[in-house]
Amino acid sequence: MNHSGVIHNHQLKKEEPFWWVFYFLAMAFVMVVGLALIIIPILLFVLFKSPWLFIFFIFIPFGLWIVKELYKIAKNLIWQNNHLSHFILKQEGIQFTYWEEEKPKQPSEGMIPFSSIQYVVASFYVHRQMMERAGGTSGGRIIREMKPVLFIVFNESTRRLIKIPFYNQSEMTVWLKHLQENEVKLSYTDVILLNRYGKKMNDEERLELLESNKEELLLPFTFESQWASQAPKLSKEWNEKFIKNNPEANEKKKKRIFSFGHWFPRALNNYIFLVCGIVLAMLAIEKGFFHINSTILGLIYLFLLAFMYFYSFKERLHWLYMILFSVESVFACFLVYITHLDEKNIAEEVASGVFLASLLFIALVWLPYTIIKRIINRKNNASAERNLSN
Repeated sequence: MNHSGVIHNHQLKKEEPFWWVFYFLAMAFVMVVGLALIIIPILLFVLFKSPWLFIFFIFIPFGLWIVKELYKIAKNLIWQNNHLSHFILKQEGIQFTYWEEEKPKQPSEGMIPFSSIQYVVASFYVHRQMMERAGGTSGGRIIREMKPVLFIVFNESTRRLIKIPFYNQSEMTVWLKHLQENEVKLSYTDVILLNRYGKKMNDEERLELLESNKEELLLPFTFESQWASQAPKLSKEWNEKFIKNNPEANEKKKKRIFSFGHWFPRALNNYIFLVCGIVLAMLAIEKGFFHINSTILGLIYLFLLAFMYFYSFKERLHWLYMILFSVESVFACFLVYITHLDEKNIAEEVASGVFLASLLFIALVWLPYTIIKRIINRKNNASAERNLSN
């Protein structure tokens, strides 16, 4: 590349070794879960040969989906790490060597004069994404590390878009300042158009989305001096214009009460605690540590688990989770019951009693749900009162 008149040289970087180790461990765990959902139902049927166990075959497609999605994510991360675009901001335009996901074998190279740029969209992209454990401060939510990005819309032989992701705010400041000095139109959007881990959207799809929804997505702005200080103001202004004053958008936002990433770790915890608790109860009763009706024991244990389960959804608790908890608990207890069906001993008695308790608990699940719901509402009301007083 010709480096005369260079304002800023921006080379995308390879991922750090630490994060490859992190990705490997995280993907290995999820892969084990996916394979378990495929293998365990088959293994249980082979070992116990009960037709009831066919019901667990419904988990096999889910396991296959997890493995397939994991493969796609891993493939995408490896491709990104080996195909690094290079951008040079010059006095007269933007020079680039650009890798596109839909054209993985050959990068495009060229120079974009400022006169060819129709407009530039400033935004943020998901640079890194992970999930905090369910008991953490964020309640198991997906945590995203956001970085600035520019989407350059320009005319070549046809209208085209390229994306320029940055690693820090100061790089963004340099580019925006020079673009504005050359009278390039700037706009902002809060919509995430680039997520390294999410559903893939190619540049043509991004361009089509922006071109067909300019009035609903783009907020024109004049760059001040520092992106770090202006970005929060732009985000607030964008939300006030396109979200707060848009009843339909607000309604859609409120309706999002369930997401797989939010639900899955809690469901997994529920299964683990439930199965481990039943097994420990079997051992304790067999050893004579205590004597209690297994159905009553199951109801007590399900009450405790339900309190923990519903509280873990405190930020988006909805009656839907009563149904999910009931279904998850019945399945887990049924699995334990089936595997001990022919033993004719204390273990079989405890398993059948706990399975019966899971069926009875369907009529009682509203009790822990209501208690947790009221506790959360009181906390929210108290927090709102404190904010008003301040």
